[in-house]
Amino acid sequence: MSDEAAPIPNLALQAIIRPALKQVRAVDSASANQLISAFEAAEDAIPGITQEILEGILRSEGFTLNTSEILLRCSSTNSDEFQIERKEVEFIKLGKKAQDLKTILGKIPMEIQDRSKFLQTIKDIATAIKELLDSVNEVLKTYQAQGKMREYRKTLEQNKREFVKYSKSFSDTLKQYFKDGRQESVFVSANKLINQTNNILIVFKMVGGTV
Repeated sequence: MSDEAAPIPNLALQAIIRPALKQVRAVDSASANQLISAFEAAEDAIPGITQEILEGILRSEGFTLNTSEILLRCSSTNSDEFQIERKEVEFIKLGKKAQDLKTILGKIPMEIQDRSKFLQTIKDIATAIKELLDSVNEVLKTYQAQGKMREYRKTLEQNKREFVKYSKSFSDTLKQYFKDGRQESVFVSANKLINQTNNILIVFKMVGGTV
């Protein structure tokens, strides 16, 4: 399986399945929670399985929708799962900058056909990436000696490095796109960047709650 075709761990679960099942909770909370737990266990065992299931359902029903585009449109939606509960200005800023980046990335499918709009979106993405990295560094610097921030410093730094890696990969994909016009590559790369942004939020939420 090519890197482009490989499913992205957790993204379909977080962007599509979990929000859909949250609506089911209003009717049958127990069943919804059981299904969410089952999908989480499946993702832990086989990362990306939720996306494969989603694609299989679409194929079986005769749909020819682009799964990468669907994920990109849905993944920018804000979610309680990624809300950092800390009230300090640095944590609030980090959460906002992460959401800003995801929102801009989610605009790609709507604007990629319009060159002038897409070029502006690319500039906005570059700015959003820098601002999120600045926020991450600010939190790490300000709270590095406190509680779980100190304990999980290496994990936080690793997540930051992964974010930088996927940011550079996204930039390289854009350069290639202007040569070959492959939108799918752009969608996949943007989804990976959103996924890594989510990973940063999840880790900061985990270690920040008890700093």
